[in-house]
Amino acid sequence: MTQSFARDLFAPDVRADVRGAKERDHDAIRDLLVRPLKDETKHYSYAMDIKEVLVFGDMAVVRLVWTLTIKQADGNRRTAKRSHPSSPAWTFSRSR
Repeated sequence: MTQSFARDLFAPDVRADVRGAKERDHDAIRDLLVRPLKDETKHYSYAMDIKEVLVFGDMAVVRLVWTLTIKQADGNRRTAKRSHPSSPAWTFSRSR
């Protein structure tokens, strides 16, 4: 993912509001996505499972579960799942 892609992924007026974290604007979301990708010893992949989309006029709320898989250079894998707002913590598993 390049900075250009991360910048274009969300609308300029996007706001991320996640329980337990401060609200993030467009620049903060981009920085959060790009920073870990600069570490070339790891490969990150995200998948999402959309549970529900609620549309209210020109606003939408999405309930989803993120799955993050990190593959390290030595072949080890870590997988983490997180959903909001019902689960405030990540659930981790490791595999080779």
